[in-house]
Amino acid sequence: MSKKKIFLCILGAFVLLAVSLHFLNILFFKPSAYVSEVNQAFGIQIPSDVKQKEIYDTHDNFLGDGSSLISYTLLKKNEASVFEKTIQTWKPLPIDEKTIKCVAQDELNITDGIKQGYWKVVNRNPEDMYSNPHSYNFSIVIYDSEKHIIYYYKTDS
Repeated sequence: MSKKKIFLCILGAFVLLAVSLHFLNILFFKPSAYVSEVNQAFGIQIPSDVKQKEIYDTHDNFLGDGSSLISYTLLKKNEASVFEKTIQTWKPLPIDEKTIKCVAQDELNITDGIKQGYWKVVNRNPEDMYSNPHSYNFSIVIYDSEKHIIYYYKTDS
């Protein structure tokens, strides 16, 4: 085999490996993309040593429609640094009934067992969040201050 063919085979293998690693990263580390989304939308800073758990995700539907619920368990030492600049803009639990109805469309009861904490919603719909139940596009973060868990719920329809 000539040197040119060997070089092209090695180059092809390298490109194939790079593309494969990129797609494996997307498949297996997809929820980590939500951390930057949560940080940006809610003005918080979730640390890198957080324990993350995907509870529910249907965003693989057509055009990205679907819902996701992800929890982030904080180390107690990090709690203050996550919320120090923004907690005054959050509302104390319980969540109001109109917002609960929006979240309940997925038959999820994400506030079960949470006694103390805060919540904040970001509406990505140009209309009022509550006016069109067939077109929800919002995110909500609920912080369980007793268990130090952040719940991130996102829905797009």
